[in-house]
Amino acid sequence: TGLAHEMLQEMRALDVRPDQISYIGLLTSASNARNLAAAEAFLAEAKADGLGKAAIYAPVISCAAKSGNVAIAEKWFLEAEKFGAELDINAFNAMIAAVARVGNLAAAQRWLQRAREAGEEPDLITYTSLISAAAKKRDLKAAQAYMREAIEKGLQP
Repeated sequence: TGLAHEMLQEMRALDVRPDQISYIGLLTSASNARNLAAAEAFLAEAKADGLGKAAIYAPVISCAAKSGNVAIAEKWFLEAEKFGAELDINAFNAMIAAVARVGNLAAAQRWLQRAREAGEEPDLITYTSLISAAAKKRDLKAAQAYMREAIEKGLQP
């Protein structure tokens, strides 16, 4: 991510304004490296450049989630909501995956409910995370119910 930051600085030196796609690339790179500090720094720069759509927040939420830091993932999710970003199923999936990693089925179900209330349809990633949370909780009935629901929607976990 050091190289990514250098590229961002070089763009600015050339008077090229980074756009949403540029920042998504930088944020995704930081997220894949699980470098939360870099992801947060790129997000701050994106916001300073007037960008703040859900696509900008999702990699930071995902990075925190992948790092097992549910509280930080939730902080960024809530900030995105407050900022007025339209959060899509990817942002909800990041939260569901974060709580699923620690086996918190009840929290995963709450995030699923919030996604549905926001008009987002669960996808294969959603169901895979829910099944994982249920398995970690040793709740076979819940895992089977989510498997059936996914299959009924034409998804194959």
